[in-house]
Amino acid sequence: MIVSLDPMTQDEYTAWAEHLVAVYAQDVHLASGQNLDAVIAQTREQFPTWLPEGLATPDSWLFTVRSQDARVGNLWLIRRPDRPEVGVVNDVEIFEPYRGQGLGRATMLAAEQVFAGQGCIEVSLSVFGFNTAARHLYDSLGYEPVRTLMRKPLRNDVGQQTQPQ
Repeated sequence: MIVSLDPMTQDEYTAWAEHLVAVYAQDVHLASGQNLDAVIAQTREQFPTWLPEGLATPDSWLFTVRSQDARVGNLWLIRRPDRPEVGVVNDVEIFEPYRGQGLGRATMLAAEQVFAGQGCIEVSLSVFGFNTAARHLYDSLGYEPVRTLMRKPLRNDVGQQTQPQ
């Protein structure tokens, strides 16, 4: 599968930013159990600090992913401020109707090309533990875990705290 990475337009950026806040907040909620409304509010507050100059934010690249003239996803790449030789895939999304067709793989390979062209020697990313499809893709592309954060809620089936026996 072949994809092209087209720089986002301002209209695409505006729609993507709103979508990203909702999707990211939902993922944090699913991963942590935090109150969804609180996570949405926190994400909305933080978002402007992530891209303070919007599309013009230095060392940040925002793309619309296309395949065969169809808009199939979005991609947000940054250069790590503390290690400029490292590129970070901050967000990659292939829209639901296009998943399972190799477009995620093609997008990640295209992202690696962008980073190589910027002089980066390493790519990193974060993935939520429940996102098994993405984890499988990243594993198959040679990405290796650096750190694993694990948790276990201390509650039983009826929602009461578990007491020691």
